[in-house]
Amino acid sequence: MKFRILIFAAAIFATASQLVGQSFAKVNINNVSTFVWNDGRMDISPKGNAGFEYWKGTKRFSVFASGVYWGGYIDNELRIGGTKYRTSLKPGNEFGDTIIYKVRPDYKTASLSGEINDEGKSEEEIRARYEKDYNDWPVKLGAPFFDVDQNGLFRKGKDIPGFPNADQTLWQVCNDFEVNDYNISSNPFYSKQTNVELQITTWAYSKYELLKGVVFKSYKLINKSKTQTIKDVYLGIFTDPDLGDGGDDFAGCDTTLGLGYIYNSRDNDSFWQQNLGAYGCLLLQSPIVNGSTEECAIKNGQKVLGNKNLGMTSFTYLTFESCEFCPIEYSYQPKFFYNTLQGLSYLDGRTYADPVTRKPTKFLLSGNPVAKTGFIDGILGPAYDRNFLMNSGPFNMAPGDTQEVIIAQIVTSSTSRLGSVSYLKYLAKYVKDFYMNGIFAKTTDIESGTELPTHFSLEQNYPNPFNPETTISYTISASLNPSKGGTSVHVTLKVYDVLGREVTTLVDEIKQPGKYVATFNSRHLERSRKMSSGVYFYILQAGEYISTKKMVLLK
Repeated sequence: MKFRILIFAAAIFATASQLVGQSFAKVNINNVSTFVWNDGRMDISPKGNAGFEYWKGTKRFSVFASGVYWGGYIDNELRIGGTKYRTSLKPGNEFGDTIIYKVRPDYKTASLSGEINDEGKSEEEIRARYEKDYNDWPVKLGAPFFDVDQNGLFRKGKDIPGFPNADQTLWQVCNDFEVNDYNISSNPFYSKQTNVELQITTWAYSKYELLKGVVFKSYKLINKSKTQTIKDVYLGIFTDPDLGDGGDDFAGCDTTLGLGYIYNSRDNDSFWQQNLGAYGCLLLQSPIVNGSTEECAIKNGQKVLGNKNLGMTSFTYLTFESCEFCPIEYSYQPKFFYNTLQGLSYLDGRTYADPVTRKPTKFLLSGNPVAKTGFIDGILGPAYDRNFLMNSGPFNMAPGDTQEVIIAQIVTSSTSRLGSVSYLKYLAKYVKDFYMNGIFAKTTDIESGTELPTHFSLEQNYPNPFNPETTISYTISASLNPSKGGTSVHVTLKVYDVLGREVTTLVDEIKQPGKYVATFNSRHLERSRKMSSGVYFYILQAGEYISTKKMVLLK
């Protein structure tokens, strides 16, 4: 694992841990367990090791550390604030309150065995913490809630604390109102304060199968200065993933999805073995600026006409392997960080060149590793430790202005490294649809908080053509089996060749209404039968409903 960074991070972590009121909580409602710190740092463990565990309890880690930082000009002076491996932020706001609040709506009756095992605490301790935070939920400070009666007001006992319909929500606030010195051991950006309050909401779901490897985060920046505007602000989402062995990773980005990701460079990992993973950071909501009268932005779950979301405006990766892209943790000048936030060379601010097209680019590694096209990792150098930065800007923040960025951390596993990338991109599309539908058009059972699909569907496999692995998603309707006195239904999903011979059965079980995904890997069948390139069919049957689609294996 990441020996050089680990030693460095352990040293700086000791300094960060001396902060007054510094504490952490864990988001661990689904198959992920990771750390959230009240000074804004994410995923790093109390011992300075990788802390984003997937699957929970396996000691397989996907992320070493993550965070968010920003840079802009105040009175023509460049200033940087936020978190990376370390933080320039202090817990709390101008009124204090350094607590990380943590709630789950079903805390009174839910089984807490997963959290008990993960946190090493008693059931009484965990349930008491939930009850206290549920009753003390700081709506007045900005914490989100499910407005059951939709009157815009929080009524205790009626409305539900936490992100609407989430199974677990953590909320905290921190700030950089005071920076006492430029000592690199206590201020990683070597900068004066930006006067920003940062409110962080972290939430996750356990009731949706496809979201059990996903954690959502909202970063809300508020300019608390009464007189100073922050101009030409760029914001970066920083992630240092480690997929088991931290020295064998590749990075990439998908500009159409707003996705940055890490995947294994070979089909075996010394820690994960052949159960290979991919990690992605998906941008769901980005900063807002003025737009045309026809444009529309998303803000606070509402559509705002005449504005637009900036989206991902650059992507860069960092590695110890190359001085050209080496980490800037040792660079003691704000301009180095600001260059990187713009997608430029951190040392001299020049624009990078795409080695394939020879054209300038602010999106490094934006090719397709599955299709082996475009600018992909491995062209400029061998696999090594990777971390990346997804950026958005520029925008201005007048006194009192608020900007919010929402991301999803997604982890997948597969039997092949490129299969993991394909599955990750499929899940990214699903997560984006889920998030948007949750804001605007989701059919929900309000009492249980469970999404009830109103249609049956079989989607086209992705990728297609494929080799050797592809994913097939499908939706089971809530109204498929009303005559049997329930909503569950027997589901089969089978693959056939062009002669109608059954190749394999992917699903054969009773399913509840919901969205599902199945993985087909031709390599798994090689021992029993050899699969040649060509057209195959997959057929989904649920009750009386049958749907067929074709797919192409291309070796």
